[in-house]
Amino acid sequence: MAASTVAVPAAAADDQPMRLAHWVVIALAVVLMGFDGFDVLSISFASPGISKEWGVAFAGLGWILSLELFGMAVGALAWGALADRIGRRPTLLSCLLVMTFGMIGAAHSEGIAMLAVTRVVTGLGIGGVLVCANSIAAEFADARRRTLCIALAGAGYPLGAALGGFAASAMLASGGWRHIFNLGALLTLLVWPLVYWLVPESPGWRPRGETAGDPAAVAAQGEAPAWTRTLAWATVLVTAIYFFHVFSFYFLLKWIPRIMTLEGASSAQAARVLTWATLGGVGGGVTLGLLAGRGRPFVLTAVLLVVSAASVIAFGATAQTGQGLFIACLLGGFACNGAILGIYALIAATFPQSLRGTGTGIAIGIGRLGAVAAPVVAGYLLQGGLGVPAVAAWMACGSIAATFALFALKQLTSLETAA
Repeated sequence: MAASTVAVPAAAADDQPMRLAHWVVIALAVVLMGFDGFDVLSISFASPGISKEWGVAFAGLGWILSLELFGMAVGALAWGALADRIGRRPTLLSCLLVMTFGMIGAAHSEGIAMLAVTRVVTGLGIGGVLVCANSIAAEFADARRRTLCIALAGAGYPLGAALGGFAASAMLASGGWRHIFNLGALLTLLVWPLVYWLVPESPGWRPRGETAGDPAAVAAQGEAPAWTRTLAWATVLVTAIYFFHVFSFYFLLKWIPRIMTLEGASSAQAARVLTWATLGGVGGGVTLGLLAGRGRPFVLTAVLLVVSAASVIAFGATAQTGQGLFIACLLGGFACNGAILGIYALIAATFPQSLRGTGTGIAIGIGRLGAVAAPVVAGYLLQGGLGVPAVAAWMACGSIAATFALFALKQLTSLETAA
């Protein structure tokens, strides 16, 4: 694809301040993550209507809720490796088109089988956007603001989901669930020209094999990137942290609407509660970004993981009574999303730029299997007769396991620094 017409300084070097052009790219990364958030949660907003129209049982609905996440896992792995070879920009533009086609197909699905296929296609695009947006946010920021920029980009995810949620709530009150996917397709298509004109290739990126003899490229990418033993173990640990935490997080994201409608709430009311939960995620993302810049990101992420587990348990305890449900969901969104963004920052810091696309794709792609498993496991537990409080308690164990993996990563990092 043709290069962007926007001129961006050669790099947002670690020791140089960011310029306006860099901030424009960060702002667009926020927008891209916002579309990501809306697209992922669109199936959650639509799930009560889908279940009603086609008579889908709990277990079947759990699979439908997970198929897009499976596509995201495959997409993150495939697009992440491709982004290191052909660049972030052409990969990102291609992923947006894939997302658009997937959303259009979902809106015009005539049955469960067609809906399942289109959600996988959408997930393939979303996985690539997630990897590219995270890499871009890291590579256009200087060292002092890198965590903040990653957190701001990540905060676009719940912000997009929340704004889309308000729109979905209105659509569900006056129309059908298909309108949600039509809106997602339209918005994703409209953002494509903005990315084409305003997002250049990442500073310092070079195709593999073209860094020799170029001191700037060697400094930015490393002439001979290698998967050391320490880097391999760090990859395993960041992947495990992401896997276990999203297992808990996506139980909330995917099952809040259906569980609430089970307890007598309307689809529009359920969409509003999920929307406020995602708004809490915006606060968690911004808070993480601001506080992480002051140091101790490991401790801050660990605290958010523990609060995440507690909020998931609280959701299960209040879902049937309605007492404290709003607070539990709001706190859950705040802590769960804040922890996710802390993990994104850890992923970006783990890999050198020359391996960042591949490494991020591995961590997010394999880690997303936790998100794939969460709706399915919860669906079978609910269908098996286990009550909502017990199901929530089991699902909260993911964030607890992620906390232990985080401390293992901290220990590995400390040993590497000492060595």
